Amino acid sequence: MNCPRCGTPLVQKNRIALLVTGLAMIGSVCSGWFYLPLLVPAFFLALVGFYFIHWSMAGRGLWCRSCKAYPSKTASNA
Repeated sequence: MNCPRCGTPLVQKNRIALLVTGLAMIGSVCSGWFYLPLLVPAFFLALVGFYFIHWSMAGRGLWCRSCKAYPSKTASNA
């Protein structure tokens, strides 16, 4: 599948895998509460986890490397 804006191939990831990985990364915040030096790295892992969840839901697992954006809803059905 190609990007509707620039025509380059889209990166496609499994939506369920992105969602499960994102939830696991958000769950890493719990480890920071038990051992304080892990709180800052756990916070950044949680941010990446929220990004993965957003990518799986809003981006439907698709990403354009050149545009750095999710494709539009109408173009991904083509």
